[in-house]
Amino acid sequence: MILDFPHISVLQLVLQGGIVPLEIMTRPARFSYGEDGHVFLECDQDLPNETVELLDTLGIYRSSRHPTGQVFSAHCWYQAIPLDKNTNPGGQGAERIGNVIFEIKDEENLRVVVEEILRLENDRMALLCYRQVFSDEFIALLHVNQPPYYTLLKALESDIISQRKSIFAYYEQTPRCWVEFGWKYPLAQRISVPENRRLFIRAPHHWEFYDDAPFQNIYQSLDILIPLERCLWQAQDQVSKIPIPLRLIPSDPSRVEPSLWLIPAQHQHDFEKWLRGAKEDILNRLSFAVAETPGKEKVKWIILYAETHGDTQPPPILDLDMAYPYVTHPLVRNIYLPRGYALHPPLRSETLQRLLVADAEQIVWLRPLDNHAFQPCVLSLGAFRRLSEWIDYIITQHRVALEEWVDATVFDWPSDIQQAGVTPGPDDGGSPSASPSPSASSDEEARPYDQHVGNKPTTGDSQRKTSSSSPESSKTPTAPKTEAQQPADMALPHNTSFRELEQRFLQVPGSRLDDPERVRLWPELARAYIQASYLDQSTLCWLHALWHCEPANTFPFVEGWFKSEWQGQPIPSVKEWKKVLNNRLFTRRVVQRLLASFMYWTLRYPEHSTADFLQAFQRFLEENQELMPLRGQWLAYHLLSQKLNNPLLLSRCADHMLKRLYNDPSVALCDLPQFLHCGSLQYRQALQGFKEILNNLLNDVIQWISSSSSGGESRYLPYAYYLFAYLAARLGMSSECNTWLETAGKALRQVFTNKEAISYDIGQLYVSIIDKSYKHRINEAISKLPPTSKLPPDIRQIIDELRSECEQLPTELVVSRMAYYVVNRLLQKSELLEPLIQEDAILVYLRETYDDSSMMGYLYSLRQTLAHIYSAESSDLLWLWSDFIDKLGKLFNEFSVSKNSTDYRQEVSELGSIYTRAFHFVGLYGQQRWIDDLLNVLCKHVDILRHCDEDGVPLALMLLSELVPVALYLERICHNSEVIMYIRHELRPWSYWHDEKPESPRLTEALIRVRISASVACMTGDVQRRETELERLHKYILNLKPGIQGNIEKNSYVRVVVNYIKSISCLGDNLAISYIHRYFKDCTRGNIHISDSFSSDEYISLDYIQITESIKYALDVILGGNSILINDRGKLMTDWQIENEYLLRRRIINDIKEVCTSVTQ
Repeated sequence: MILDFPHISVLQLVLQGGIVPLEIMTRPARFSYGEDGHVFLECDQDLPNETVELLDTLGIYRSSRHPTGQVFSAHCWYQAIPLDKNTNPGGQGAERIGNVIFEIKDEENLRVVVEEILRLENDRMALLCYRQVFSDEFIALLHVNQPPYYTLLKALESDIISQRKSIFAYYEQTPRCWVEFGWKYPLAQRISVPENRRLFIRAPHHWEFYDDAPFQNIYQSLDILIPLERCLWQAQDQVSKIPIPLRLIPSDPSRVEPSLWLIPAQHQHDFEKWLRGAKEDILNRLSFAVAETPGKEKVKWIILYAETHGDTQPPPILDLDMAYPYVTHPLVRNIYLPRGYALHPPLRSETLQRLLVADAEQIVWLRPLDNHAFQPCVLSLGAFRRLSEWIDYIITQHRVALEEWVDATVFDWPSDIQQAGVTPGPDDGGSPSASPSPSASSDEEARPYDQHVGNKPTTGDSQRKTSSSSPESSKTPTAPKTEAQQPADMALPHNTSFRELEQRFLQVPGSRLDDPERVRLWPELARAYIQASYLDQSTLCWLHALWHCEPANTFPFVEGWFKSEWQGQPIPSVKEWKKVLNNRLFTRRVVQRLLASFMYWTLRYPEHSTADFLQAFQRFLEENQELMPLRGQWLAYHLLSQKLNNPLLLSRCADHMLKRLYNDPSVALCDLPQFLHCGSLQYRQALQGFKEILNNLLNDVIQWISSSSSGGESRYLPYAYYLFAYLAARLGMSSECNTWLETAGKALRQVFTNKEAISYDIGQLYVSIIDKSYKHRINEAISKLPPTSKLPPDIRQIIDELRSECEQLPTELVVSRMAYYVVNRLLQKSELLEPLIQEDAILVYLRETYDDSSMMGYLYSLRQTLAHIYSAESSDLLWLWSDFIDKLGKLFNEFSVSKNSTDYRQEVSELGSIYTRAFHFVGLYGQQRWIDDLLNVLCKHVDILRHCDEDGVPLALMLLSELVPVALYLERICHNSEVIMYIRHELRPWSYWHDEKPESPRLTEALIRVRISASVACMTGDVQRRETELERLHKYILNLKPGIQGNIEKNSYVRVVVNYIKSISCLGDNLAISYIHRYFKDCTRGNIHISDSFSSDEYISLDYIQITESIKYALDVILGGNSILINDRGKLMTDWQIENEYLLRRRIINDIKEVCTSVTQ
């Protein structure tokens, strides 16, 4: 029987519709094509009568013969369907082709192809060869993973002469069905290849079946031949040696401390002077020898040698300006190199010993010469004598002279290292319990602080007269004290403790550290901490007082700080600054004391601020920056740059500090007194309120999900438990975290153990991925670590394993094959599992989709400029910001708003994201001028966008609604209300809907989101008024009914609810948290549910996950002040920590702007 199909599409309809019995369609047949598009198909079996009648209705009639032309034999009816062109084989992207099988029918061609692929550095090949049983025809199948493009192109081209192909390339369209590269079979999903066969289809309709035998690795099939020819090279019996000169080249001088010092004989007096101040334990480790250089000019040297015992006892640190320091060679300890030099080329230790060290009882130092050359100098260890023995001999001969020197010494610097009669305080030994009496020497350097403040340095008898003068005559005249500027030496009331002052500080409303009432408390706190012997805390309070005072009132606070640092200690005078700075054993406490001394001396004794004095302190600041509080570092550099008239010095300090703050914001925490680390009272109350409500909130969320009408409530519950376990971990509720985590794991395993639609192996892999992913984020929260952008490699490996398993499943197991897709969708939608991937995906999309000539391309360039500003140095900030504002202002001069709704929604969203990050940046630096510039550009853009709308909502309002969170951030953290006031003015008309209930026609998402943002922006005034506004907004949200029968589309409803929860979370108080709780409770009472119609609903409900995860945003606002800060740097900070960093950045940039202005003038 020959059937005449009027067109190939009719044949496809018959094959797909099951009109002809399957047992007939899978039998061999013959087919041909007519000139007018007809397809003639001949089968040996007779068709049932009802089938023939049905075919007649489709215009398929019987024919007596094939038309003139070639008749093809087919394995089944499906072979009559020709292949279609495919520009993207197997759904693979151009950057990754995947697995390809090459069919090669000639052994020589096989050798050429394998050799070519190996030449192109791809050995991921496997080979399988077949031979025809009767004709002995050879066919090779070469399986290649990601083959080179050159080889693929060769398989796509035909021979120029014969117009025939010698190589065919196939990709796997469906399991065991391989289709020629560049083509696709339209009915591939309808056919199922037997498990012991492979089907290869090539254009136009050639089918070939092969046994499904295993492939063999290509290296098991290669016999690599090495050509053996006569070698024309012969080895020489003797080889002349190659001269390679050893040289000294510069290296890192800080690699190791020196342990050998060469002192010229002319500096013997300076060396002996250094010995008088050296400590006994250091002298006991030193030996010395006196030697002279050979030759006519005899030069004498004192060689100082320190014994070391490997890494257990490093060499002592000596401050010998007159000596040439040498360090031991890293491999041979008897060889000494000049500090800052290394031997080149590097040689092994045995070679160096053979060349330079003739005897193990000798030391060799390499004296540098010109052109990187050196001269080895050798000295026996027996020539050295103990330095302590030599000093005993000197003391015996010159006892009187040394005793006079000892009597003339008043103190041994630094006092942290060696002080008598001092008991360490609580902070690190900084505060004494009993103050030692200073020496009664007549020198000004020996007198305590109180005896020479306010008097000019004098000499001789006048000095003695000054020493015995009354304390009243030596006080420093100061300006009249204001309320905020109390005298530095004023004692606290006897009954005022630092605990009482801390409570007074905390009770001041708000979280502003520069509140006038708090500013007045800083000096009092500093003095209270001194009385309690908490020196570090006192230092921080003095620095905060200095940070907020006017420049004219700086000295009293510097005086108080200086006096606090030296309380109970012998105080050095300004003349001893060299001895102070020559000590190299600096601790954090010593550095803070010297910082106060430098600022006090500079302000109190301007006549001593010589170039040497200032440059020495500049070196001290540069070498000890990591040990200083940030405020102390900036104040010292600011004073130093003024004295040296060097603005570049301040600019370099600003770059260093801003870089530290950008890379590690936690460094600013060291500038906060300990009692402020846990946040303000409002912050703590909100945190406590969240803890108290968390358990009830979970119960209501579980009840809402369980009462869902979709019938899938049990499989959705584990994700809610995982989320709340994460929230409990963030709040430090370890018991609740462990309980909910265990409940989530059990519920998830139970769901996939009893699910028949999903295979057991797939279900176990899915459970493992979900459980480990959530546990990873929870462990990060428990350990107080910032969230990483991606999940760890071990979880990624299980995800890849799941993908492989899903690809191997038969096509009829649809639900099981969906597991990998569901995991990817969950990672895309969840803000918890991979929170930082979303933005990266947008950036990649913008970069690859839009060019510079489009608005989105221009917006992407603005985003890049803004990213550069975040990490820029202070000297570049001003012009980078000016360039950004200029580009942003020209946006609508260059482009107009797109007419396509999808495009302009994306454009407005991206523009809102840029404004959000820009406002956050200027708020972070506290620059009012920059906020004004940005607000002026925003007003111009809003005026332009008023004339464009979506469903009656102007795009200008859509843009402003996205800026409400950052505007509230500027008001709460940066104390700037101008932006939120402007947004309130624009959005206020959209917040007046009173008790209006949503009615038909169906509401648009844009309209509702603008109304929500307008309501939140206008929530000002007292708590009662805010509660009234929240109640009205809450009722409006509850009147939204998602679904076909409701007044809003389901996907839009999910986005609206997420926007509602995040918007009211920006209020950051317990009232907002209570209304988030009420939403879930009232949704259950009002029977508001979401019917998840996605194909992933057998596993998860993305809608429920997105809504419940928005609760995390509320906690982020409480813990971090603003979610933008969290997403940028992954570090959570309290409100006072953010305020502290804000004040630091604001002062730094303001001072830099002031310096730049003075320079330009």
